[in-house]
Amino acid sequence: MDRWVIDFYQLLNQPVQVKTALAPEASSEGYVDLSRGAVSINRLLAQDWQPPAPDCLEAALERLLDAMAGHRWFRVRYGINELFKKYLRDLAAFSTSGSPGVTVATGVTGAVDGPPAWSGPNAPGASATASASGNADASSAADAPSATGDSGSQGAAFDPEKHTRRYMDLVGLIFEYGHSAAFPFSESLWTYLSACLESVGLALAEQELWQALKVVIEETAAMGRQAARNGLQTAPLQHFLRRLEDSCCSKGEGGREIARLARNLRFNLEV
Repeated sequence: MDRWVIDFYQLLNQPVQVKTALAPEASSEGYVDLSRGAVSINRLLAQDWQPPAPDCLEAALERLLDAMAGHRWFRVRYGINELFKKYLRDLAAFSTSGSPGVTVATGVTGAVDGPPAWSGPNAPGASATASASGNADASSAADAPSATGDSGSQGAAFDPEKHTRRYMDLVGLIFEYGHSAAFPFSESLWTYLSACLESVGLALAEQELWQALKVVIEETAAMGRQAARNGLQTAPLQHFLRRLEDSCCSKGEGGREIARLARNLRFNLEV
């Protein structure tokens, strides 16, 4: 178990592609994904084939789905937990002005005007850190997302909203598989996801990363509605949304917008 968690942690500390979805981006060069839009046959004939760019999030999803297919519940728990902690480290690096390898994007709500960034979640315990130190040191420069994408590439400025949507797309796939007949721990998975998402949401609210928080609670509420249709409890999720209502309403216009959204989402879950 310890070895699996260490390997998963190291996997997540590889470069994260800055793109808007789990699927490859459509572009004038590189890998062509036909689901992203129509392309001409002449372009396909003229273009040398390129493999999709590697991305630790896609590899992490495959690792988690393998654990779910094997009904390895504790691996699933640890994997989900490390995934959310990686996301919070990404956002913490973005919020910390002047962090090595991170360029703070301009014009993004909560990027500059919010309070000082919080310290990232703790890495694995002492034994895991000792075992993983060589790999972690080698990839430390890639641990945080940069405004230029993965190592050595040029791309769009880091956008916390788009980055959050990618993570939530991945969480949605985990949720979807977890509520299939192939997975026997659906209720436990939903309970654990709800608890983790509450912690993530409250951390984003504390840092006033409103656009990222908006994505988190909208996607979480959508999963909550599906869970309710499957007979699962949504009371913890409603409690989380109520906490956001109470805590965000006094934090400026961005906070008030989140409070209103949380109230509406909670009402929809109740009815």
